[in-house]
Amino acid sequence: MQPNLLEQSTTPQELFNQHPRINVNNARRKHDWKIWCDAYDLSRPKPDPKLTFVASVQAIQAAIRGLGILVTHRHFAKDDIEQGMLVEVGSAVTNPTQGVYVVCHEKQLENRNVSVFLQWLRDEFSTN
Repeated sequence: MQPNLLEQSTTPQELFNQHPRINVNNARRKHDWKIWCDAYDLSRPKPDPKLTFVASVQAIQAAIRGLGILVTHRHFAKDDIEQGMLVEVGSAVTNPTQGVYVVCHEKQLENRNVSVFLQWLRDEFSTN
């Protein structure tokens, strides 16, 4: 969400009531709002008004332009958050139905590059 939208609302529920919801029409993103609202024990925003995009990058650009609020994977918006173009509301929420899986031949686990990559994944996607 664009930082100045936060100035207009004091609670997540107020945000829902005052700003359009931004959705991504993608199977992996379709439950983002439900999962986030459930984690914060909030009623889900009304179905309308909403903006729907086919790609997360489009939805993020809409949020940057202040067109509404978006729930998405943090890694998609990480740079925009760090640059102050977007702000997070609340803490990260884990989607219990999605994970990160790595498949490789057992011998590859001895490769230093593979070990470094696996550690990076653990660090990036850790819920701690």
